[in-house]
Amino acid sequence: TTAINPRRCSYPCFFGRRSHRRRFRGLATFSKSRNTSAFFGTGISYPSGVRCVGSSCWFGSIGSTVMTLPSLAGVVERMDRAYQHLIEFDDLCGTYFDSGPYVPRLEHHAQTNRIFVVHRVTQPFPLRGSVVLGEAIQNARIALDYLAWQLVLLEGRTPSVIHPRTQFPVHSKLPKSSNGALRLPDVPPGLSHGLRNLLDAVQPYHRGNRADKHPLSVLNALANTDKHHVLNVTTGLLRSAQSFLVDPLGTRWGGDIRGGAVRHDEVIQVFQLPPGMGLPPNWREWGIEGKGEAFVAFEQPGPWSRVEAASVVVERCLDWVSNIVVAWFRPFFPPDGGPNS
Repeated sequence: TTAINPRRCSYPCFFGRRSHRRRFRGLATFSKSRNTSAFFGTGISYPSGVRCVGSSCWFGSIGSTVMTLPSLAGVVERMDRAYQHLIEFDDLCGTYFDSGPYVPRLEHHAQTNRIFVVHRVTQPFPLRGSVVLGEAIQNARIALDYLAWQLVLLEGRTPSVIHPRTQFPVHSKLPKSSNGALRLPDVPPGLSHGLRNLLDAVQPYHRGNRADKHPLSVLNALANTDKHHVLNVTTGLLRSAQSFLVDPLGTRWGGDIRGGAVRHDEVIQVFQLPPGMGLPPNWREWGIEGKGEAFVAFEQPGPWSRVEAASVVVERCLDWVSNIVVAWFRPFFPPDGGPNS
């Protein structure tokens, strides 16, 4: 029996059925006990009262006036929905692997006396899975923009739906002003220096030449890709997977399977027959035994690994948004949705 890491959307591969535990990580539990002024190095004070006055807050062309206190309710709902989509994606992965979507095929190379194990995909991963995973990604990215909107309201200013739009900044390099000077990231139409310092603290550029690997950079890249076409995913095998050839006498040859994403009719393992051993006439009837995990990975290039489950990549992004970004701004938003006074 293969041990399954419950954080991974991965399952025993074609050698057996999956063993999958449903999991829902959810949002972090936030605490208001932190001294925000000392932690963030800010001395922000918030005027009380309604943040939108008259018809100054509009959503696009709907034309309805919004009068509300700053609140993280919408952010939390979006992140909750993102995790729910990730669970649905996990379930679709489980159903897919349970259906036996791919089987191994043996081929013999006479010149080298080798037997190749070829991966044969009998059915592709369902398109719905790619769409559901994209919805998880988009909800997380939208949650960040919701947060940016609420931060502007928190400052007593009016968010903008036209250029420059109110949206959460994600920078791989420290932004520059019009005169070329470095500046802290900001949210149009502008935040206080204290909140901009906090925006700076969560930016990818702090990782230097690995900024593109930062969860926010990955989330941004996935969200931009998903806006233009369906995310391209493929099945694959983990490096820990192994398989064995078993002849009628019970003799076994085996070894590790090549890791990474595996495509249709691709060789995943090579068995070298012993010197002087001819190929038995019944070699096609030899059995294949094995153990390991199969997963669904991203096929298109990007700042993610092809030897990592797509759900793990996305979950890492969601966890960063909920447990780092939202958690760090949470002390500025009391439970009742109003500003600190």
